[in-house]
Amino acid sequence: MNFTLELLKVKIENCRDRLIYLLSLNKPTYPDVVNCSQKLDKLIVKYEITMIKEKKLKYKRGRLKIESNF
Repeated sequence: MNFTLELLKVKIENCRDRLIYLLSLNKPTYPDVVNCSQKLDKLIVKYEITMIKEKKLKYKRGRLKIESNF
């Protein structure tokens, strides 16, 4: 896994922990809770997009190797 994915994983875990903490103290509609939840959503989407791009890149590299062997 590349550095970007590892960094995103750490950010997601930190944000998730913060959200759990905020929810233990506040209602789900509290602005800080909502903002943290939205940030977590964005990080997860970014992680998924990066994963898809990574898999496509590996697939293309593998396919190019196969084509060059013929």
